[in-house]
Amino acid sequence: MNVSDLWDNNKSANTHVFEVPEVLRITFTFFRLESVSNCPHEFLQIHDGDSSAALQLGRFCGSILPHELLSSDNALYFHLHSEHFRSERGFTIRWETQQPECGGVLMGTYGSIKSPGYPGNYPPGRDCIWKIITSPGLLITFTFGTLSLEHHDDCSKDYLEIRDGPLYQDPVLGKFCTTLSVPPLQTTGPFARIHFHSDNQINDQGFHVTYLTSPSDLHCGGNYTDPEGLLSSDLSGPFTHSRQCIYLITQPLGEQIQVNFTHLELEGQSGCSQSYME
Repeated sequence: MNVSDLWDNNKSANTHVFEVPEVLRITFTFFRLESVSNCPHEFLQIHDGDSSAALQLGRFCGSILPHELLSSDNALYFHLHSEHFRSERGFTIRWETQQPECGGVLMGTYGSIKSPGYPGNYPPGRDCIWKIITSPGLLITFTFGTLSLEHHDDCSKDYLEIRDGPLYQDPVLGKFCTTLSVPPLQTTGPFARIHFHSDNQINDQGFHVTYLTSPSDLHCGGNYTDPEGLLSSDLSGPFTHSRQCIYLITQPLGEQIQVNFTHLELEGQSGCSQSYME
């Protein structure tokens, strides 16, 4: 399902959770690779998706069995690297499919997200990913009712992460790994990605987050289905910082779209890190 399908299905729904594919649980029954700090010469690397571009779940070497892993979707990518592979080395992995305990695609104007098992303690070894897809021109505001996670300084164990977009490489709005009161967070566009991770050690009560949508203060973005048209955006107003304008142009299957620029004037900087048209 692509983004245009998601937006089309969103037109008549306030809040809807789409059916999520089964996820993969893997356990190691044998593991023996060269044991060197940081695994420079021989390792098994696992990504949470169908390619090496997906989020890395871990890089493993040595002879200690890695912990159980659970994918967030229906694919895992394994990369085994060895400069001088020897006999009696390698690994054996058992996998099984199961219904996800959390995560999914959320659509509409409001909703809530809870850690698995809430209001009880969340289980260990979980990776839950929610994607929120709303209409162009809307922003998403998150309000925290409960946030109680294992406390540590660098968020390398249990954490809740909210990104300003649907992809794992989008900017981080907030990443939390403690128990505290958090002020509301707001996206700059109509998408968000929420990732909850728990390790195999200490757990806590978890979280309960609600979200609402509101119109952007920029009058831009939208859905376009006409065979031709004009897109324009006036970014000269006082409320133009930290905002995204999302335009979706959709045509019948088999049609191609040609875009011609008649005017383009944006802030210039190396790498287009501040303002850009993509």
